[in-house]
Amino acid sequence: MAIVRKKKNGVEHGNYYLVIYIGGKQKWISTGTDDKCEAAEFYSRYRQGNIPADRFDATGMTIVDYARHCLGEDTASVRPSTSVNNDYAVACLQKYCDTAYGCPVMLISADEDFCVRYFIWLSENYSFTTAASRFGFLKTILAKAALRGDIPFNPCEKLKQKTVTVSVNSPNRSATALDARRAGEFLGFCRAHMSNKIWPFWYAYYAWATAVYTGMKRGELLALTVSDVDMINRILHIRHNITLSEGIRYDGEPKADSGVRDLYINTSLDIILNDLITRLNPKEFNRISLLHKNNPRRYLFCTENYSPISPHCLSMCVEEAADAWASDGGGCTLRLHDARHTCASILYNDEKLPLDTVSAFLGHKNTKTTEIYLNKLAKAAVSKRIITATANLASAIGTSARKSFAGQQRSINNLNGKNKSDY
Repeated sequence: MAIVRKKKNGVEHGNYYLVIYIGGKQKWISTGTDDKCEAAEFYSRYRQGNIPADRFDATGMTIVDYARHCLGEDTASVRPSTSVNNDYAVACLQKYCDTAYGCPVMLISADEDFCVRYFIWLSENYSFTTAASRFGFLKTILAKAALRGDIPFNPCEKLKQKTVTVSVNSPNRSATALDARRAGEFLGFCRAHMSNKIWPFWYAYYAWATAVYTGMKRGELLALTVSDVDMINRILHIRHNITLSEGIRYDGEPKADSGVRDLYINTSLDIILNDLITRLNPKEFNRISLLHKNNPRRYLFCTENYSPISPHCLSMCVEEAADAWASDGGGCTLRLHDARHTCASILYNDEKLPLDTVSAFLGHKNTKTTEIYLNKLAKAAVSKRIITATANLASAIGTSARKSFAGQQRSINNLNGKNKSDY
């Protein structure tokens, strides 16, 4: 179904857009027009089967090239953050084609089997949120191709039942617990690149660092406010948990009483939290008013406009940063929740903390959940204070992060110097 409606374009002016719906949800907005008569003509011609847009010959185009062309057409009608996210979706599609086929996949060859296999690959390598987002991007591109007549039909339209079956039966990717050196290397990689790309590296760096130093869940991270941080007594209060239900964000208490806990702020965590708090103390009047409007509770994890960041977006930032780390030749795919597993593994295996101590630190209701995290049964271990253990954890990760950051900075500087010499 398609309709023409007036939609606000940023904060500048209103445009008329052709909106395409797939399964009752808005999936694509065409480049808009300021002219209401032109928009009406747009809709009239669409109903007659003619698409009044700049046509191009899609014969012989690969599905990746077609996706890039479509994104180029819609650049003016999407937000910069959406544009960056779409670029990562294209890169993900390219990675799948190279991995599964070893050669470019033609647009006309994208059938139902291609879509099913792509969804399975996404489910095995990414969280459900990112997999759904990336697959939704493919459905949007194919819907546009079918609308324009570049392919006979949209193969994703017939996948509703298949996709449900695949999403239920496909195995979830097992958790990845890194050692202190590897965790530090990932942090160093993100820190080296976040000055050039706030999304995703800035969010990935601060989210992963906070999670790996504290073992916090994603919802607990997002619920952190300035009032939860007691720098004088060096205590971090975990009192709330952010959840999503049907797209609505809820700020509630942790699921279990054990989730309410106080954590020690070690030196490395102190630096991370100070950076996040400083970001919420702008000096410009317009930024102060924007903070009070969009983030009155002063959540630590927020966007550049101080709006609380969504759970899905934070997860995708970590996964995109980990993908870039893997593409750089030294990393592996990661999820935000893997930081929690990494924290548990280091405390138990390296710092030799008792299982019940690790369980209490993570906020688990019982030790059976912690055993699943560690993939082993409880055994005798040397008892140490959790403060000392977390300090050692942060020190080991921080040392590795500094080395990784220095190496990445040298590589970036050498690359920039090489590029300048080319001109």
